[in-house]
Amino acid sequence: MNPRIAVVADVASRVALEEILSSCSLSPMVIAGDWPGLDKIPDLNPDLVIVDERSGSDGLGTVLHQLRLSYRGPLIVLGSERRQTVEYLEAGADYYLCHTLSSKYLLTHVMRLLRPGHDEGSIS
Repeated sequence: MNPRIAVVADVASRVALEEILSSCSLSPMVIAGDWPGLDKIPDLNPDLVIVDERSGSDGLGTVLHQLRLSYRGPLIVLGSERRQTVEYLEAGADYYLCHTLSSKYLLTHVMRLLRPGHDEGSIS
């Protein structure tokens, strides 16, 4: 069965992520590119969530903390500024990856988090 990957991102990032994920035959579930879209995550029960920090206003750390109250699966945050890495990891992200990293690097992390036996909800 194909893993369920939820993507919360702005239009440009969604298109890029869909292309990257489809190169490995992964089909993401696209959610509206704003923080309210994260409210839908627990009902979708995805195997992995990828959130682009540019898809909403300030306060992603708080939103991630709230999401972790109802979603225990793996979570990747994509961003552009390293200064918030610790905040997002403490709020529940498994990884904080920069947009400038290669597609292969992102896919390596995606495949690792989807591997059977991954410790869900851990901070790596």
